[in-house]
Amino acid sequence: MKNKILSLTQTSVLLGAAAFSSHSLADCQAQARTDMERLYCEIQDKGEGATLPKLEDFRRNDRQIQALLLKRPAAKLGLSLPGAGKSQKPRKTETAATPPATASKNSTRPEPKADAQPATRSSAPAANDCLLYKDQITCGSHQYHLATNKQNKFLKQGALTENNKLNLPSFQGDPANETAVKDYLSQAYRVYIPKMLEIGLGDATMSFTKFYYSFKDIQKQNLSFSDRFETMYGFLKRDKSAMAIQPRYSKELPSDINQCNGLSDAIIVCDNGATNWVYVRQS
Repeated sequence: MKNKILSLTQTSVLLGAAAFSSHSLADCQAQARTDMERLYCEIQDKGEGATLPKLEDFRRNDRQIQALLLKRPAAKLGLSLPGAGKSQKPRKTETAATPPATASKNSTRPEPKADAQPATRSSAPAANDCLLYKDQITCGSHQYHLATNKQNKFLKQGALTENNKLNLPSFQGDPANETAVKDYLSQAYRVYIPKMLEIGLGDATMSFTKFYYSFKDIQKQNLSFSDRFETMYGFLKRDKSAMAIQPRYSKELPSDINQCNGLSDAIIVCDNGATNWVYVRQS
């Protein structure tokens, strides 16, 4: 496993800041739905899960991030990771179409529109004024190139140190006020994307819709969105410092310029609901 490259993929990385509340292995395994979750339970039972999030938060991450979280404690215990590149297969008792992060059948959550995008700044390019050419977007005389994951040697000095903070603004408004929430998240997203580029994770960003959902889930737990994402950022920096990373995880690209939105004069983000892409203007 030493030379294996693990992927930091596009995902909503909800790492719980609170310590894992202990369960017996039997209780945990009864809740486990996948081989990754069963390994998670085994690690917890053997006392190496202190740095892991709660099971429900662990479950919200995609398979590659789950492998990333389990790699170190599993290695300490001499346990092997299930194939990280394979898709998760839910047990027969679980409906594959049911999102694992859903709290219950009766729970409700306000859903943004399918094409939810952060509010566009006046200085940002308008998508309908731009042309999409696979890994490049042209807006008048400006060219935006697809951002990929960068090796650490290409990062600015200190990018992966503890002193480099995400520093998302704190939400001070009413969570029930959707206009206030959207305005806040648009502001926070403009901080999040450049900070992910700063640590070389251009191909591992979450879409604005996932950003929105993360906010809603964290609000339901009466926790701080900005604090939880600061914790996430710390995990990403730590693990990127120690692991190799692929430039990209999929050859897929946006299919239409209407999937794109100008975030600032220097950044365009595109997503198709499942995958997020970031394009950066070339100076």
